[in-house]
Amino acid sequence: MLPSVTFNNSKLYFKKWSRKSFSVFASLGKQIYISVLTATYTILSLSGVAQGVDTIANRNNIDTLPEVEISAGDEEVADVLLEIFPIVSVSNSDIHLRLNSPKNLPGIEIRVRGGDAIQGDLQIRGGTSEQAVVSLNGISLNDAQTAHHNLNIPIPEICVTETKFYPVAESIWHFDNVYSGTVSFETKFDTLNYSQYNLNTGSFGLRNIQVATGLKTDKIFHTFAYVYGASNGYKSNTDYKLYKLFYTLKTTFSGNANMLVQSGISNKAFGAQGFYSNKYPYQYEELKTGFISLQTDFGKKHVLSPSILWRRKHDRFELFRESLYAYDNGYYIWDSDTAKYLNNNYEDWNYYSGHNYHLTDNFKSEIQLKLGLAKGIILMRINLNSDRIYSTVLGNNTGTIKNDNFNNGISFTHFASRNQLNFFSGYKFSPIKGLQIKTGFTASYYNKSIVPGGSIQVNYSLSTRLTTGLALSKTGRIPSFTELYYKSATNIGNADLQAEELLNYELIFDYTSQKITLQNRLFLMNGINTIDWVRLPNDMVYSAMNHTKVNTYGNTFFVSVFPHQFGIPIIENLSLSYTFLKKQKISEDYISAYALDYLKNNFNLSLKISIFKQLNSLIRFSCYDRNGTYTYNSSEIAYPAYCNTDITLSYSFKKIDLYFSVYNLFDTEQFDFGGINLPGRSFNIGLHFTHIY
Repeated sequence: MLPSVTFNNSKLYFKKWSRKSFSVFASLGKQIYISVLTATYTILSLSGVAQGVDTIANRNNIDTLPEVEISAGDEEVADVLLEIFPIVSVSNSDIHLRLNSPKNLPGIEIRVRGGDAIQGDLQIRGGTSEQAVVSLNGISLNDAQTAHHNLNIPIPEICVTETKFYPVAESIWHFDNVYSGTVSFETKFDTLNYSQYNLNTGSFGLRNIQVATGLKTDKIFHTFAYVYGASNGYKSNTDYKLYKLFYTLKTTFSGNANMLVQSGISNKAFGAQGFYSNKYPYQYEELKTGFISLQTDFGKKHVLSPSILWRRKHDRFELFRESLYAYDNGYYIWDSDTAKYLNNNYEDWNYYSGHNYHLTDNFKSEIQLKLGLAKGIILMRINLNSDRIYSTVLGNNTGTIKNDNFNNGISFTHFASRNQLNFFSGYKFSPIKGLQIKTGFTASYYNKSIVPGGSIQVNYSLSTRLTTGLALSKTGRIPSFTELYYKSATNIGNADLQAEELLNYELIFDYTSQKITLQNRLFLMNGINTIDWVRLPNDMVYSAMNHTKVNTYGNTFFVSVFPHQFGIPIIENLSLSYTFLKKQKISEDYISAYALDYLKNNFNLSLKISIFKQLNSLIRFSCYDRNGTYTYNSSEIAYPAYCNTDITLSYSFKKIDLYFSVYNLFDTEQFDFGGINLPGRSFNIGLHFTHIY
């Protein structure tokens, strides 16, 4: 990504720098001032634990700015000026600190199910997991079956160098079906031959091995990565095993043409103790996921960028775990217990008949055109999303239509498919010094109807350090296959669901210097036809429906201080964030499973201490105050507020990092979605090694 530029007579101020190797462009004939856009790197700086000077991670340190080369053409300078940036991002220069998690971004939450976040739902600004977009290097990887699998990305954590958050108005410049925002994972593309290893073990029988290798051949750079992880679980039926393989190929050819190929496969199996329902605690799930994508761009002043994606996922879900409930003569039996939906009911329909199997394919083809003008940029994008699912329960019952190649003797009896055509056109320009305007229009054709949308964002830089702005946008999202077709003893889908829409308003304030960053976001979101799972107070079954209206208003405050800039050598960084949310719905009588289950108050404090050159510590303190209730023994119980502390010590010498982490230091009782109690105090010890050839 190119740096952001502001103009001041004959001077150029650069606020953000990529990790690319360029050379300073004296040919512009202007005096150059360099300043770090700390608003983007505030949390990034937290993960800069000292490493050997030749490590890959050290090359991503914020304190070492690479040189930059940009030609002096008016069109290209305008392109640089108007490049899009996230609000804030998290660097992953030390994966053992777990700082690359989106959970560490202000306004972001992951509803954790199980240890080591083996299953998690991403929520942005109080939105449901279905309303968040998840992407990898610019490609959206949302799951068409259910958002519970959006974070099931076949990429080892060792490859993730940065995690970024884009709010709604920025997101629609990159992605379609945006509702509450986007979290984007980005990987390393170093032009070096290297190998990285991360080995760790810890509480509950944790073992984890990650390996990544980079290989440069002529103009082609390859990345290979592998991870194996397993745990015995922190309580009964929370064990897991996972494998991931990841490969990328990046190359430049014919001068102004680039290509990126990404592919990955993963297998993840885990005991899901109460993950989806307290009523049926002995659940189990196994996911097999693979994807391949091709992204290209041609041109310099005017850029044409075609891309394609295929993602396939197989899901085996057991409401009664088969390793406990063995199949015997038509019934699932564990000791003297026969698996039933309702206790003390012995009718045939009440006995558990078998597991759910799903095979989901997501196809996406896109073409984007960027026209560089003297005073701005025109961006146009059109894409076609095609999704289909073969299942034993989801979709329309058409009889046996396909055998399940992953499970002998299983045939898919249900099928559903859908197509969506999306269009975007936007214009970014700067009419006067310090004023930047970005405006765009979207249209989505789905289910024989058109959902229009768009955005306008106005930013004004009062100085090189202070920026204010206002963003307004209208977006929409189509329902998932689970929302449309799922049917169980606790949930019933709705095939007549309409697309949900959102009006979003955001007030922006940023102050940035080398010593302090202060950021505030005040936002209002008006949801129209919001999709949620709801039930009446006397009913135990949740149904999917379009709410009449759900309104959200909130504020995120973020400040980061760099005490070493004030002459304090030990404390490298102190960051604090506070997010407040308030949601209201119009359909008063319904109990909401997701829309009104959100963090109304979230406080985070991070402190990075450099004890001496090779010994560092990171302390993270968080408090959570949640709105909503969960059902336990037919009673509605309010979520208790709680605070949590994590601490990591890291010692570096030469090319090796040794680290020791304690999570939930004070053994606080914690509850997440549906009243799932999370692990108590746990430990993690490991080794991280980097070798550059």
